[in-house]
Amino acid sequence: MRKIILLSFLWVLHYSCFSQSRTMDSLNILLKNAKEDTTKLRLYVALGEVCEKNDMLLYTGPALNLVDKLLIKNHTEEERDKLFDQEQGLLYSVVAYHTNNDTTNWAKVEAYNDARLKAIEKTGNQKRTAEFLFHIASISLDGKKDSAMFFAN
Repeated sequence: MRKIILLSFLWVLHYSCFSQSRTMDSLNILLKNAKEDTTKLRLYVALGEVCEKNDMLLYTGPALNLVDKLLIKNHTEEERDKLFDQEQGLLYSVVAYHTNNDTTNWAKVEAYNDARLKAIEKTGNQKRTAEFLFHIASISLDGKKDSAMFFAN
């Protein structure tokens, strides 16, 4: 009886791992063939959601770069709001990546956000810089209130 239960458990485990691998493979193929930046962004986000935690930044970084690129182009306010929502979700992925056992390494999160902020500031777009600072503040509210106030100010 124990062997049957063990074999059943191993089969389910193998199937779920295989299923995740197939999903990742399918999404990577779609990404490779994607032409539109908005499609690529959605695929990066999907890959970040199904990948192993230690691979999250492989997809979050390029996705955030696409958000920046898409925000430069002319968009309706609704499209910009969707991009900001996606950006905030991606920034939460960075927090999740640096969280172990319910403890977040805020120094690493802040270093990641600081590097991104410097890149945004280099563009000279003050509105975009302010928008990003707002995102950092809202994310910091979850764990570091003093940082949230700093970035909000």
